[in-house]
Amino acid sequence: DWDAAFRVCKTMDIVFTVIFTLDVGARIIFLGRDFWRHCLNWIDFVAVVFAIIGLALSGDELLINAVFFRLLRLVKVARTFRIIALSSNLEALSLLLKCCLSSGTTLLWASLLLIFCQFVGGLIMSTFVEDFLNDPTLDEKARLEVFLYWGTFTRTFLTMFEVMFANWSPSCRVLVDNVSEWFSLAFLLYRCVFGFALINVVNSVFISQTLKLADTD
Repeated sequence: DWDAAFRVCKTMDIVFTVIFTLDVGARIIFLGRDFWRHCLNWIDFVAVVFAIIGLALSGDELLINAVFFRLLRLVKVARTFRIIALSSNLEALSLLLKCCLSSGTTLLWASLLLIFCQFVGGLIMSTFVEDFLNDPTLDEKARLEVFLYWGTFTRTFLTMFEVMFANWSPSCRVLVDNVSEWFSLAFLLYRCVFGFALINVVNSVFISQTLKLADTD
């Protein structure tokens, strides 16, 4: 009976929310200002606030989706980092998490570089296929196939990421078969320069930073 299961889950949700609220409230009372000096305590406080808001907004007549607030309580999982950091039996996992956290800046710049390359590449491809898409004398079915991959900015941007990281053959074939065979050369060049060389350079930077952190840990 799904109704009974829903009531059980709802009751457990209320019980755990009350427990977490009492826990955070007790620590605020006993620790005072020291409570707000630790980022993990802020995570607990935010999680409890979202839990209370999620219960208050659980009615169907409300416009805000209460599930969104329940999902935000997953930030509570971040408290497990403290256990990992203090456990001597989880040194490998602790090192892995430290490497991931220290790679944040590198990840940001690598992502911006890849996005810029995808943006420029997509702009060039859109320019080349614009005349084909706007020519009413050509086959409508062929133009539709090209449009599905290269017809708008968002479609082109997504296609460029597929070319870089996923299956690049369909988006290449649709241009080679319908527009021009010269696109095969452009795709091969793009895959060799960006899909192979640039990605490997980014990977090597991540590996170098990870090894550096492992040596200093």
